[in-house]
Amino acid sequence: MTGDAQVWAGVSAAALRRQVTAETSPDAPMISITARAERPAKAVSMADGVARALILDSAHVAASTGVKVVQFSRATKPLDPVSPSAPLSALVGGCAGGLLGGLALLVRPRRAAARGESRHSRRAGASVPAPAVSGAHQAEAV
Repeated sequence: MTGDAQVWAGVSAAALRRQVTAETSPDAPMISITARAERPAKAVSMADGVARALILDSAHVAASTGVKVVQFSRATKPLDPVSPSAPLSALVGGCAGGLLGGLALLVRPRRAAARGESRHSRRAGASVPAPAVSGAHQAEAV
């Protein structure tokens, strides 16, 4: 099928495999063909070429399968680019990076826990001063 499609689209079979997708709908007996290219006219020719090749190949087996494939509509040239803009992509990437960085800070181990100490533990060997003794409460030696 790619042989006919690449002739009609004017691109290589490898380009068709990379840039064209075909999907079926679970709700309706339809095949959606989507092509991506730098120029809208090239995407239209690739999608139409794949559709024509699919129709031609299905006509050869229609008698044995009982299925006839027809073209519902031709590919249309998009008015605007389908891919997101570079500033939008940078903004989304920055937000995702900030969220992941914040999550990493929340789940990282604490420094005291990394040394085997808890926040309330005392160091071994550290001296603890005795309570201060005032003159009125001194113990008398007997």
